[in-house]
Amino acid sequence: MRHAEALAGELTLITKGDILDRRGSAIAKLTEEFKRQASLLTEDAVELYDVALRWLVADLQSDALAELSEQLADIPNAPQGTIRILAFHDDIAVAGPVLTRSTRLESGDLIAVIGAKGQEHILLVAKRSDLTETITDRLITVGSPPVLQTLAANETAPLTPKGSEALLTRANADSRLADALADRFRLPGALRQRLVEDAAAILRAHLSASAATASTAAIDGAVNASIAASAGRLRDAPPFEGQRQPDLSHERDFLDLMRRRELRAALKVIAERARLDYDFVLSVFAHDDFELMTTVLRAADLSWQAAEETLAARATGLDRPAMREMMRNRFHMMSQRDASRRIALVQTARSAREAS
Repeated sequence: MRHAEALAGELTLITKGDILDRRGSAIAKLTEEFKRQASLLTEDAVELYDVALRWLVADLQSDALAELSEQLADIPNAPQGTIRILAFHDDIAVAGPVLTRSTRLESGDLIAVIGAKGQEHILLVAKRSDLTETITDRLITVGSPPVLQTLAANETAPLTPKGSEALLTRANADSRLADALADRFRLPGALRQRLVEDAAAILRAHLSASAATASTAAIDGAVNASIAASAGRLRDAPPFEGQRQPDLSHERDFLDLMRRRELRAALKVIAERARLDYDFVLSVFAHDDFELMTTVLRAADLSWQAAEETLAARATGLDRPAMREMMRNRFHMMSQRDASRRIALVQTARSAREAS
Protein backbone atom coordinates (compact mmCIF):
# COMPACT_ATOMS: atom_id res chain seq x y z
CA MET A 1 0.00 0.00 0.00
CA ARG A 2 2.86 2.41 0.78
CA HIS A 3 4.30 1.78 -2.67
CA ALA A 4 0.96 2.53 -4.34
CA GLU A 5 0.58 5.77 -2.37
CA ALA A 6 4.11 6.82 -3.28
CA LEU A 7 3.35 6.05 -6.94
CA ALA A 8 0.24 8.22 -6.82
CA GLY A 9 2.27 11.03 -5.31
CA GLU A 10 4.89 10.78 -8.03
CA LEU A 11 2.25 10.93 -10.73
CA THR A 12 0.95 14.25 -9.40
CA LEU A 13 4.42 15.74 -9.96
CA ILE A 14 4.62 14.68 -13.64
CA THR A 15 3.12 16.99 -16.22
CA LYS A 16 0.93 15.60 -18.97
CA GLY A 17 3.50 16.74 -21.54
CA ASP A 18 6.14 14.62 -19.84
CA ILE A 19 3.79 11.63 -19.83
CA LEU A 20 3.07 11.97 -23.54
CA ASP A 21 6.79 12.01 -24.28
CA ARG A 22 7.65 9.05 -22.09
CA ARG A 23 4.40 7.12 -22.13
CA GLY A 24 5.71 3.81 -23.53
CA SER A 25 8.51 3.46 -21.04
CA ALA A 26 6.25 4.66 -18.20
CA ILE A 27 3.67 1.96 -18.98
CA ALA A 28 6.33 -0.75 -19.23
CA LYS A 29 7.84 0.29 -15.90
CA LEU A 30 4.46 0.56 -14.20
CA THR A 31 3.32 -2.81 -15.54
CA GLU A 32 6.48 -4.59 -14.40
CA GLU A 33 6.16 -3.03 -10.97
CA PHE A 34 2.53 -4.11 -10.76
CA LYS A 35 3.35 -7.69 -11.79
CA ARG A 36 5.96 -7.95 -9.03
CA GLN A 37 3.58 -6.60 -6.41
CA ALA A 38 0.24 -8.02 -7.67
CA SER A 39 -0.11 -10.94 -5.26
CA LEU A 40 0.45 -8.63 -2.27
CA LEU A 41 -1.82 -5.75 -3.30
CA THR A 42 -5.24 -4.96 -1.91
CA GLU A 43 -8.05 -3.92 -4.27
CA ASP A 44 -7.58 -0.30 -3.19
CA ALA A 45 -3.93 -0.48 -4.20
CA VAL A 46 -4.80 -2.14 -7.50
CA GLU A 47 -7.24 0.70 -8.15
CA LEU A 48 -4.36 3.20 -7.92
CA TYR A 49 -2.48 1.28 -10.61
CA ASP A 50 -5.69 1.18 -12.63
CA VAL A 51 -6.12 4.95 -12.50
CA ALA A 52 -2.53 5.48 -13.61
CA LEU A 53 -2.71 2.95 -16.46
CA ARG A 54 -6.03 4.25 -17.77
CA TRP A 55 -4.50 7.73 -17.92
CA LEU A 56 -1.39 6.46 -19.68
CA VAL A 57 -3.07 4.27 -22.33
CA ALA A 58 -5.27 7.00 -23.80
CA ASP A 59 -4.62 7.13 -27.59
CA LEU A 60 -1.67 4.74 -27.24
CA GLN A 61 -0.52 2.88 -30.37
CA SER A 62 -1.96 -0.60 -30.89
CA ASP A 63 1.35 -2.45 -30.69
CA ALA A 64 2.04 -1.07 -27.21
CA LEU A 65 -1.52 -1.84 -26.11
CA ALA A 66 -1.23 -5.38 -27.46
CA GLU A 67 1.88 -5.91 -25.36
CA LEU A 68 0.10 -4.53 -22.28
CA SER A 69 -2.87 -6.84 -22.94
CA GLU A 70 -0.57 -9.85 -23.10
CA GLN A 71 1.17 -8.81 -19.87
CA LEU A 72 -2.05 -8.36 -17.88
CA ALA A 73 -4.26 -11.13 -19.30
CA ASP A 74 -3.22 -13.87 -16.87
CA ILE A 75 -3.02 -11.81 -13.68
CA PRO A 76 -6.01 -12.67 -11.43
CA ASN A 77 -6.27 -9.19 -9.90
CA ALA A 78 -5.26 -7.13 -12.95
CA PRO A 79 -6.53 -3.53 -13.02
CA GLN A 80 -10.15 -4.02 -14.00
CA GLY A 81 -10.79 -0.73 -15.77
CA THR A 82 -7.69 -1.15 -17.92
CA ILE A 83 -8.71 -4.70 -18.78
CA ARG A 84 -12.11 -3.45 -19.96
CA ILE A 85 -10.50 -0.79 -22.15
CA LEU A 86 -8.32 -3.42 -23.77
CA ALA A 87 -11.23 -5.86 -24.27
CA PHE A 88 -13.28 -3.27 -26.17
CA HIS A 89 -10.42 -2.16 -28.41
CA ASP A 90 -11.18 -2.50 -32.13
CA ASP A 91 -7.80 -4.10 -32.85
CA ILE A 92 -8.15 -7.83 -32.24
CA ALA A 93 -4.46 -8.06 -31.35
CA VAL A 94 -5.16 -5.76 -28.41
CA ALA A 95 -8.46 -7.27 -27.33
CA GLY A 96 -7.50 -10.90 -27.93
CA PRO A 97 -5.39 -11.80 -24.89
CA VAL A 98 -7.81 -10.38 -22.32
CA LEU A 99 -10.95 -11.56 -24.13
CA THR A 100 -9.78 -15.15 -24.13
CA ARG A 101 -7.97 -15.32 -20.78
CA SER A 102 -8.61 -12.52 -18.31
CA THR A 103 -10.79 -13.51 -15.35
CA ARG A 104 -11.26 -9.82 -14.51
CA LEU A 105 -13.90 -9.52 -17.23
CA GLU A 106 -17.30 -10.10 -15.68
CA SER A 107 -20.36 -11.63 -17.32
CA GLY A 108 -21.80 -8.20 -18.04
CA ASP A 109 -18.55 -7.12 -19.70
CA LEU A 110 -18.56 -10.13 -22.02
CA ILE A 111 -22.22 -9.67 -22.97
CA ALA A 112 -21.46 -6.02 -23.72
CA VAL A 113 -18.56 -7.04 -25.96
CA ILE A 114 -20.81 -9.52 -27.80
CA GLY A 115 -23.35 -6.77 -28.41
CA ALA A 116 -20.90 -4.06 -29.42
CA LYS A 117 -18.12 -5.75 -31.38
CA GLY A 118 -17.79 -7.89 -34.50
CA GLN A 119 -17.48 -11.61 -35.05
CA GLU A 120 -13.71 -11.66 -34.46
CA HIS A 121 -14.20 -10.45 -30.90
CA ILE A 122 -17.21 -12.72 -30.38
CA LEU A 123 -15.19 -15.74 -31.55
CA LEU A 124 -12.60 -15.08 -28.84
CA VAL A 125 -15.31 -14.90 -26.18
CA ALA A 126 -16.56 -18.32 -27.33
CA LYS A 127 -13.17 -19.82 -26.45
CA ARG A 128 -13.28 -18.81 -22.77
CA SER A 129 -13.35 -21.44 -20.04
CA ASP A 130 -15.64 -19.48 -17.66
CA LEU A 131 -18.72 -18.85 -19.78
CA THR A 132 -22.20 -18.84 -18.25
CA GLU A 133 -25.46 -20.06 -19.79
CA THR A 134 -26.56 -16.45 -20.33
CA ILE A 135 -23.43 -15.78 -22.36
CA THR A 136 -23.65 -18.98 -24.41
CA ASP A 137 -27.29 -18.27 -25.28
CA ARG A 138 -26.24 -14.83 -26.49
CA LEU A 139 -23.36 -16.26 -28.51
CA ILE A 140 -25.71 -18.73 -30.19
CA THR A 141 -28.13 -15.92 -31.05
CA VAL A 142 -25.61 -13.63 -32.76
CA GLY A 143 -22.65 -15.90 -33.57
CA SER A 144 -21.41 -16.75 -37.05
CA PRO A 145 -20.79 -20.40 -38.07
CA PRO A 146 -17.14 -20.28 -36.83
CA VAL A 147 -18.37 -18.91 -33.48
CA LEU A 148 -20.94 -21.70 -33.10
CA GLN A 149 -18.40 -24.36 -34.10
CA THR A 150 -15.95 -22.99 -31.51
CA LEU A 151 -18.62 -22.86 -28.82
CA ALA A 152 -19.76 -26.42 -29.53
CA ALA A 153 -16.16 -27.63 -29.25
CA ASN A 154 -15.69 -25.74 -25.95
CA GLU A 155 -16.71 -28.45 -23.49
CA THR A 156 -16.46 -26.05 -20.53
CA ALA A 157 -19.21 -23.87 -22.00
CA PRO A 158 -22.61 -24.71 -20.45
CA LEU A 159 -25.56 -24.99 -22.84
CA THR A 160 -29.19 -24.46 -21.97
CA PRO A 161 -31.82 -26.77 -23.52
CA LYS A 162 -32.81 -23.85 -25.75
CA GLY A 163 -29.19 -23.30 -26.78
CA SER A 164 -28.62 -26.98 -27.49
CA GLU A 165 -31.77 -27.09 -29.61
CA ALA A 166 -30.62 -24.06 -31.61
CA LEU A 167 -27.18 -25.58 -32.22
CA LEU A 168 -28.69 -28.87 -33.32
CA THR A 169 -30.96 -27.04 -35.75
CA ARG A 170 -28.05 -25.08 -37.21
CA ALA A 171 -26.02 -28.30 -37.46
CA ASN A 172 -28.38 -29.55 -40.17
CA ALA A 173 -26.71 -27.18 -42.63
CA ASP A 174 -23.23 -27.08 -41.06
CA SER A 175 -21.21 -30.30 -41.12
CA ARG A 176 -18.40 -28.85 -38.99
CA LEU A 177 -20.86 -27.84 -36.30
CA ALA A 178 -22.42 -31.31 -36.47
CA ASP A 179 -18.98 -32.90 -35.99
CA ALA A 180 -18.23 -30.63 -33.02
CA LEU A 181 -21.56 -31.47 -31.39
CA ALA A 182 -21.06 -35.20 -31.92
CA ASP A 183 -17.69 -34.99 -30.19
CA ARG A 184 -19.05 -32.78 -27.41
CA PHE A 185 -22.01 -35.05 -26.61
CA ARG A 186 -19.82 -38.19 -26.86
CA LEU A 187 -22.37 -40.29 -28.64
CA PRO A 188 -22.92 -43.65 -26.92
CA GLY A 189 -21.59 -46.83 -28.45
CA ALA A 190 -24.87 -48.05 -29.91
CA LEU A 191 -25.49 -44.76 -31.69
CA ARG A 192 -21.91 -44.55 -32.95
CA GLN A 193 -22.32 -48.06 -34.34
CA ARG A 194 -25.53 -47.03 -36.06
CA LEU A 195 -23.80 -44.01 -37.59
CA VAL A 196 -21.02 -46.21 -38.92
CA GLU A 197 -23.48 -48.69 -40.42
CA ASP A 198 -25.53 -45.95 -42.08
CA ALA A 199 -22.39 -44.35 -43.49
CA ALA A 200 -21.18 -47.72 -44.80
CA ALA A 201 -24.54 -48.38 -46.48
CA ILE A 202 -24.50 -44.99 -48.20
CA LEU A 203 -20.90 -45.42 -49.34
CA ARG A 204 -21.59 -48.95 -50.62
CA ALA A 205 -24.61 -47.74 -52.61
CA HIS A 206 -22.61 -44.86 -54.07
CA LEU A 207 -19.74 -47.12 -55.12
CA SER A 208 -22.11 -49.67 -56.61
CA ALA A 209 -23.76 -46.97 -58.72
CA SER A 210 -20.58 -45.23 -59.85
CA ALA A 211 -18.45 -48.35 -60.37
CA ALA A 212 -20.87 -50.79 -61.96
CA THR A 213 -18.09 -53.09 -63.16
CA ALA A 214 -16.47 -53.46 -59.74
CA SER A 215 -16.93 -56.73 -57.92
CA THR A 216 -18.83 -56.99 -54.65
CA ALA A 217 -15.59 -57.99 -52.93
CA ALA A 218 -13.81 -54.90 -54.26
CA ILE A 219 -16.60 -52.61 -53.09
CA ASP A 220 -16.70 -54.23 -49.66
CA GLY A 221 -12.93 -53.84 -49.40
CA ALA A 222 -13.14 -50.15 -50.25
CA VAL A 223 -15.93 -49.60 -47.70
CA ASN A 224 -14.04 -51.44 -44.97
CA ALA A 225 -10.85 -49.50 -45.73
CA SER A 226 -12.76 -46.22 -45.51
CA ILE A 227 -14.31 -47.17 -42.15
CA ALA A 228 -10.91 -48.21 -40.82
CA ALA A 229 -9.41 -44.89 -41.88
CA SER A 230 -12.28 -42.93 -40.31
CA ALA A 231 -11.96 -44.90 -37.08
CA GLY A 232 -8.69 -43.12 -36.45
CA ARG A 233 -10.69 -39.97 -35.73
CA LEU A 234 -12.63 -41.85 -33.03
CA ARG A 235 -9.72 -43.57 -31.31
CA ASP A 236 -10.28 -41.55 -28.14
CA ALA A 237 -14.01 -42.28 -28.07
CA PRO A 238 -15.53 -44.97 -25.84
CA PRO A 239 -15.55 -48.37 -27.52
CA PHE A 240 -18.74 -49.68 -29.05
CA GLU A 241 -20.79 -51.45 -26.42
CA GLY A 242 -19.61 -55.04 -26.44
CA GLN A 243 -18.20 -54.50 -29.94
CA ARG A 244 -21.33 -56.31 -31.17
CA GLN A 245 -23.34 -55.60 -34.28
CA PRO A 246 -26.76 -54.28 -33.23
CA ASP A 247 -29.67 -56.66 -33.62
CA LEU A 248 -32.15 -55.13 -36.07
CA SER A 249 -34.22 -58.28 -36.47
CA HIS A 250 -37.06 -56.57 -34.60
CA GLU A 251 -37.41 -54.19 -37.55
CA ARG A 252 -37.72 -56.87 -40.23
CA ASP A 253 -41.50 -57.09 -40.01
CA PHE A 254 -41.78 -53.30 -39.91
CA LEU A 255 -39.66 -52.91 -43.04
CA ASP A 256 -41.77 -55.52 -44.78
CA LEU A 257 -44.87 -53.45 -43.99
CA MET A 258 -43.26 -50.33 -45.40
CA ARG A 259 -42.12 -52.05 -48.57
CA ARG A 260 -45.63 -53.40 -49.12
CA ARG A 261 -46.86 -49.84 -48.50
CA GLU A 262 -49.10 -50.99 -45.63
CA LEU A 263 -48.67 -47.59 -44.03
CA ARG A 264 -51.47 -47.74 -41.46
CA ALA A 265 -50.15 -51.01 -40.02
CA ALA A 266 -46.63 -49.55 -39.98
CA LEU A 267 -47.84 -46.42 -38.18
CA LYS A 268 -49.47 -48.58 -35.52
CA VAL A 269 -46.07 -50.19 -34.90
CA ILE A 270 -44.48 -46.75 -34.65
CA ALA A 271 -47.15 -45.59 -32.18
CA GLU A 272 -46.60 -48.65 -30.00
CA ARG A 273 -42.80 -48.31 -30.02
CA ALA A 274 -42.93 -44.58 -29.28
CA ARG A 275 -45.75 -45.04 -26.73
CA LEU A 276 -47.90 -42.53 -28.55
CA ASP A 277 -51.57 -42.41 -29.41
CA TYR A 278 -52.17 -43.87 -32.88
CA ASP A 279 -54.40 -40.95 -33.93
CA PHE A 280 -51.61 -38.51 -33.08
CA VAL A 281 -49.08 -40.47 -35.14
CA LEU A 282 -51.56 -40.68 -38.01
CA SER A 283 -52.06 -36.90 -37.91
CA VAL A 284 -48.31 -36.32 -37.97
CA PHE A 285 -47.83 -38.43 -41.08
CA ALA A 286 -50.83 -36.83 -42.78
CA HIS A 287 -48.73 -33.71 -43.46
CA ASP A 288 -45.31 -33.07 -44.98
CA ASP A 289 -43.76 -31.95 -41.70
CA PHE A 290 -40.34 -33.60 -42.09
CA GLU A 291 -39.10 -32.44 -38.71
CA LEU A 292 -42.02 -33.75 -36.68
CA MET A 293 -42.13 -37.04 -38.60
CA THR A 294 -38.41 -37.52 -37.99
CA THR A 295 -38.89 -36.77 -34.29
CA VAL A 296 -41.64 -39.39 -33.99
CA LEU A 297 -39.46 -41.97 -35.76
CA ARG A 298 -36.57 -41.20 -33.40
CA ALA A 299 -38.88 -41.57 -30.41
CA ALA A 300 -39.77 -45.02 -31.73
CA ASP A 301 -36.06 -45.93 -31.55
CA LEU A 302 -35.90 -47.08 -35.15
CA SER A 303 -32.70 -47.34 -37.17
CA TRP A 304 -32.10 -44.70 -39.84
CA GLN A 305 -32.75 -47.37 -42.48
CA ALA A 306 -36.28 -47.92 -41.17
CA ALA A 307 -36.86 -44.19 -40.63
CA GLU A 308 -35.70 -43.37 -44.15
CA GLU A 309 -38.02 -46.00 -45.63
CA THR A 310 -40.92 -44.47 -43.72
CA LEU A 311 -40.14 -40.90 -44.74
CA ALA A 312 -39.64 -41.88 -48.37
CA ALA A 313 -43.01 -43.64 -48.40
CA ARG A 314 -44.92 -40.73 -46.92
CA ALA A 315 -43.12 -37.43 -47.39
CA THR A 316 -42.74 -35.68 -50.71
CA GLY A 317 -39.41 -34.04 -51.40
CA LEU A 318 -37.18 -36.59 -49.69
CA ASP A 319 -35.80 -37.44 -53.13
CA ARG A 320 -33.77 -34.24 -52.91
CA PRO A 321 -30.28 -35.21 -51.61
CA ALA A 322 -29.97 -32.07 -49.50
CA MET A 323 -33.29 -32.72 -47.77
CA ARG A 324 -32.47 -36.39 -47.20
CA GLU A 325 -29.09 -35.48 -45.68
CA MET A 326 -30.68 -32.82 -43.48
CA MET A 327 -33.21 -35.29 -42.09
CA ARG A 328 -30.51 -37.90 -41.56
CA ASN A 329 -28.39 -35.43 -39.57
CA ARG A 330 -31.39 -34.34 -37.52
CA PHE A 331 -32.28 -37.98 -36.78
CA HIS A 332 -28.80 -38.88 -35.54
CA MET A 333 -28.23 -35.70 -33.53
CA MET A 334 -31.39 -36.32 -31.47
CA SER A 335 -31.61 -38.83 -28.62
CA GLN A 336 -34.72 -40.94 -28.13
CA ARG A 337 -35.46 -39.12 -24.88
CA ASP A 338 -35.08 -35.70 -26.51
CA ALA A 339 -37.47 -36.80 -29.25
CA SER A 340 -40.06 -37.88 -26.68
CA ARG A 341 -39.74 -34.54 -24.89
CA ARG A 342 -40.22 -32.58 -28.11
CA ILE A 343 -43.32 -34.59 -28.95
CA ALA A 344 -44.74 -33.92 -25.48
CA LEU A 345 -44.30 -30.18 -26.11
CA VAL A 346 -46.07 -30.47 -29.46
CA GLN A 347 -48.96 -32.35 -27.89
CA THR A 348 -49.24 -29.78 -25.10
CA ALA A 349 -49.31 -26.93 -27.62
CA ARG A 350 -51.97 -28.70 -29.68
CA SER A 351 -54.13 -29.30 -26.60
CA ALA A 352 -53.83 -25.64 -25.64
CA ARG A 353 -54.93 -24.50 -29.12
CA GLU A 354 -57.87 -26.89 -29.12
CA ALA A 355 -58.94 -25.72 -25.66
CA SER A 356 -58.90 -22.07 -26.74
